[in-house]
Amino acid sequence: MTIKFTLDTGALNKALAGIEGSLSDAVRPAAQAAAQVIYDAAKANVGKIRTKTGNLSSSIYQAFKDKQSSETKAAYEVSWNPKKAPHAHLVEYGHLQR
Repeated sequence: MTIKFTLDTGALNKALAGIEGSLSDAVRPAAQAAAQVIYDAAKANVGKIRTKTGNLSSSIYQAFKDKQSSETKAAYEVSWNPKKAPHAHLVEYGHLQR
């Protein structure tokens, strides 16, 4: 079964053209808010396991990636510092000694 339709986006394009400046101003804060959710979840997950030194929790970071970002796109990285917590990949990918 095939459904065909035509959509005129002229009115939508006009409406979006008027707010283009304010949309580009909201890109970085929106991306940071999304990164913050992931960062908070990672910290909460680490808090659920037994800790010895606290290095894993303190190694988690979020950083703005300037080279991958533009006016219309903002990139953030949420990860861990492998120098502070060289064992983090073992925990992340499921190997946890008991």
